[in-house]
Amino acid sequence: MGLGFLLIPALAGYWVQIRLHSYRYETLRESGHHVVFRSALTGIGLASLSHVIVLLLSENFTDLILLWRKHFPFEHSDTAAISFFIGFLYWKIGNKIIDKHKAVTRISEERGEIVGSMCMDSIRSGKMIEVTLNTGKAYIGMAIRCGMGRSRDYDIKLVPLASGYREKKTNELNIVRNYSDIVLESVTKEKYAFEEFGIAFPISQVVSVRLFDHHVYFKFLAQMPDEQAVGSSKAP
Repeated sequence: MGLGFLLIPALAGYWVQIRLHSYRYETLRESGHHVVFRSALTGIGLASLSHVIVLLLSENFTDLILLWRKHFPFEHSDTAAISFFIGFLYWKIGNKIIDKHKAVTRISEERGEIVGSMCMDSIRSGKMIEVTLNTGKAYIGMAIRCGMGRSRDYDIKLVPLASGYREKKTNELNIVRNYSDIVLESVTKEKYAFEEFGIAFPISQVVSVRLFDHHVYFKFLAQMPDEQAVGSSKAP
């Protein structure tokens, strides 16, 4: 077999691995030799399917196959070309069927990355989250970016609507800054883009993430003694 026959299906396999949502976010995290192995296996599958198609075409469209081989007189050039074409259709059509966010969430949950999954849920649903960093700093806001799925050390970006800190001994949340009025006024009246108020930090600095519902938060405060309810709530 010629080198072209070996190389082109492998390239098609690599293309599928880095483009199809089902494989993309897992392949991007793998080391070099794992990516090569994945691409080779996918390439073998594409080449096998293409070879069957060539055999069928040879029986029913002999003139077409002979014409191709006349212009491309390389061993198995027809099989290599069809494998590349199938690889293109595979990820192109597959991505219209496979939901991107569901694919990322599934892969990440299998790897135990629940924190990133909650950030993705916030992006999809538009619900607020509270993010606590290893410094004790806490932000409440809207997640707008999450690099989960692309690497193990990814970043999170959110627009903070409030911030505070957690007590080291009690883990109580103390909210000391409210940015919501300023942000909303700047977006509606001064025409700033919402994302311009975003802050980003690496996932390695995140201690915890939880959905934040301000209605539930104030109901919880209302049930606390007055001396504890000023700007704080115990974490669940």
